[in-house]
Amino acid sequence: MLTRRQALFGGAALGAGLLAPRPVRASVAPKDRKFLFVLAKGGWDVTRVFAPVFAPTVTRDAGDEPARAGNLVYVANRQRPNVDRFLDTMRDRVSTIDGLLVRSVNHRTCRRLWLSNSTDPGAVDWPTRIGADAADRYAVPHIVSGDKALAGDDAWLTGLVGVRDEVSDLLDGAAIAKADVPTALPPAAVESLVDAYAQAAVRRVHARSDEEERLLRGWRESQERLIDFQRRGSALDLSSEGDLTGRISQVGAYLGSGLCRCASMILPYFYDTHYDDPTQSRTLDNTFAAMTLIDRMLRTTPGTNAPTLADETVVVVYSEMGRTPYVTVADGREHWMFTSCITWGPGVRGGRQFGGYDDDLVGLGVDLASGETDPSHGVQLTPDVVGSTLLRLAGMDPASALGADTSLTALLEDT
Repeated sequence: MLTRRQALFGGAALGAGLLAPRPVRASVAPKDRKFLFVLAKGGWDVTRVFAPVFAPTVTRDAGDEPARAGNLVYVANRQRPNVDRFLDTMRDRVSTIDGLLVRSVNHRTCRRLWLSNSTDPGAVDWPTRIGADAADRYAVPHIVSGDKALAGDDAWLTGLVGVRDEVSDLLDGAAIAKADVPTALPPAAVESLVDAYAQAAVRRVHARSDEEERLLRGWRESQERLIDFQRRGSALDLSSEGDLTGRISQVGAYLGSGLCRCASMILPYFYDTHYDDPTQSRTLDNTFAAMTLIDRMLRTTPGTNAPTLADETVVVVYSEMGRTPYVTVADGREHWMFTSCITWGPGVRGGRQFGGYDDDLVGLGVDLASGETDPSHGVQLTPDVVGSTLLRLAGMDPASALGADTSLTALLEDT
């Protein structure tokens, strides 16, 4: 559940009118867009929000009813007030992609498929691909907050950071003083000599094969990026108590300072509800409250290519899988191959729902150009469609990067 601090944080945003629809959004070039990926880990239940399917095949909560926010049709319930608040406020800015076929019900496999459309451990995920395309402009093209990365062969372009004071402690040396055996920092002159020695040692290493050469090249560049990160990050306030509000603020500091182009974070909620199904309703309500906090952070944090991060950052909130339309005898739902995601930001055509579900909670085919559902001739939405669309939003050519352009062009304002 949200803490009192988080509730007040979101309430202040609503009270101050910070979530009112923006009349005009500053224009940034696709190559200057940033991306924030937010994972609802464990597989969320789309029947609670994204799938307004009221059929005998779908088990529903008491009080569930269809609702509308602008052109968005969703499932409302008095137990999920934050869903109503978020969608009503963001009705013209957010869009959903529904009925996504992930092609697995294994957590690890689904996540890899969702982020790369591949089960190959060497496959590069969408945020790392997007960050790599502008690697010359960012110290760490993709920063992952409090989670693991799936960067594959481009892992050297990704940095994993903690959610409390880990990074700031490393940058200012406090980590050494907090160690089990506290040690005093060396004088600045000595520290510079140690850094120079380490850099020289990296340069002296020689590769004995093409594969070693590739790894060595990545290692050397990662050392240079680390120095750049230290130089630019030392001036930032990256302190955090580790709560959701602090973590969102940290991510905003990374994006707003221009240290990274893409950031990924995981929400601190439990979605893998095989036994206690009512937990999903509370968790989803907290998730939408978290999205309110994220949007507030973006609107109040200066950007590097536009007045605020909201003007230059595309947000993607997703879960690696869905859950079955029926409830089991254990009062829970099992893993399901179909899921939804929600997105907003520059270049995203808001106020639309793309895809959908039939009465068995199976994803419907979609005409990628119009965005209309077409059960007979439409394209089944899969992770490659999401990835291709995100690359287009980032000013990249999906055909060159992925071998084919399967973009949902109806989602793109630029087309």
